[in-house]
Amino acid sequence: MEKYYKISESDLRELLHDSLKLSALESGGVDNWEWYGDSIFDFIQGNGLPQDTLYDIVDRDIINDYSEIN
Repeated sequence: MEKYYKISESDLRELLHDSLKLSALESGGVDNWEWYGDSIFDFIQGNGLPQDTLYDIVDRDIINDYSEIN
């Protein structure tokens, strides 16, 4: 069952911007760079985030920062 969350317009704009930016970069081949995965790992480690996958970090952020709506 799909869940829905209340999100501010500024957060939504930022998420959509970042999604488009990532799509553009990946379309240009950035995801084929040898150090692509290392950059993600360095970002996680450098920002003091748990050593999990990005999906796990996102799941925790959703639970902590957003309210589910009906």
